[in-house]
Amino acid sequence: LGASFNNSSFINTKFIGVNFQSCTFTGALFQTCLFDRGQISVCTLENALFRDCDFEGIDYRNLNMDYIELDTPHMNDAVLPLDQIPFMFGALQYLMTTKDAVSISEGNKGRMTPTRFFEKVVPLLCTHFEKSKQFFPLANIYYAIGDNKKANKAIKDGLITCMAIRDFRMLKYFCKLIAYSGVYQPSALHNLYNNYICRLYPQNSANLDIPNYAHHILEIKSLLFGTAKRASIRVAMKTDILLSDNHKLGKLFESIFSLGKLQGIFQSNNIEAVLQQNSPLIITVRVSGDEAQLYSLLQAYLTLGGICLEDQIQLPVVSQYHQSLPVHTNYRHELFSLSQAHRQELLDCSVHVTILEYYVDNFRMFSSSNDSYYYFNGNAIAHENVLQ
Repeated sequence: LGASFNNSSFINTKFIGVNFQSCTFTGALFQTCLFDRGQISVCTLENALFRDCDFEGIDYRNLNMDYIELDTPHMNDAVLPLDQIPFMFGALQYLMTTKDAVSISEGNKGRMTPTRFFEKVVPLLCTHFEKSKQFFPLANIYYAIGDNKKANKAIKDGLITCMAIRDFRMLKYFCKLIAYSGVYQPSALHNLYNNYICRLYPQNSANLDIPNYAHHILEIKSLLFGTAKRASIRVAMKTDILLSDNHKLGKLFESIFSLGKLQGIFQSNNIEAVLQQNSPLIITVRVSGDEAQLYSLLQAYLTLGGICLEDQIQLPVVSQYHQSLPVHTNYRHELFSLSQAHRQELLDCSVHVTILEYYVDNFRMFSSSNDSYYYFNGNAIAHENVLQ
């Protein structure tokens, strides 16, 4: 009663007959959790993520679930609130495809099937949201049913409205919907951020919008340029490059981006490299795009860091995918040869690269789970401590 669980993480947790009242779960993560009976009432769940969770015998018809995300839920004898579904991420898509025993609320006690909801209720909701100019739920519905043209128009109208009244919170949720829709090219996302959203920064230092802008802008950027349901890798590299070694730093960046783009083949991949001001420098490379390409690119970066193929196949992700992906792919052979050549060029310039860690997310081609894979090179840290 009255507890705050904001930004908390619940992993493999079982809530059996637990009642929450007047609690806040803003930004909370629930992963592989079980909700068995129990109630959640008068609670704030905004921006909470429910990933791979089970819901048994629950009735949430009176629960405010605005802007929560349902990622691969599993429901049995569950009731979702009719008026909240268009404001949730993932709920419409789940209801369109699931065979679970899930219903949608109808009045105070009634229930309806997902089929009836889409056939009878969704058209009425679209009419209502169009008349009331509620562009977020309207776009959410249109994306779910595959009408991208109408969804894009609702998105455009919603963005214009948010920018006009400087509603950064709502702007964030529109950006999340844009990113999750998968219908926008990376260039369109960059254009939206650089030419429109960035220009909303308050110019007057006394402007009261500054805290609100600062609170949401990092999440907006992350949503637009982060994983956004796309496969992604993040690789941290330790170097022996000092901040003043401009030539060596340039050679390393040339290698990183040459591998990431591979002479135009990987143009759909978003790639960025971040310098950590350390001595020597640590570079974190982040790439999102096609899963099969990123798997091969991860191997290329591991090769750049001096990890041979025999050792790579013992590492997370590589071991899972080594036997699954086709070997005879031209770009994979080209990428491997290129990574070896770049490593030798770096060594010739007295540049040594060590892989500190890597993180892989949303790799689903050969896995139905949402697992994220993480590798940490403890030997590199141990070796560094010995040298010190």
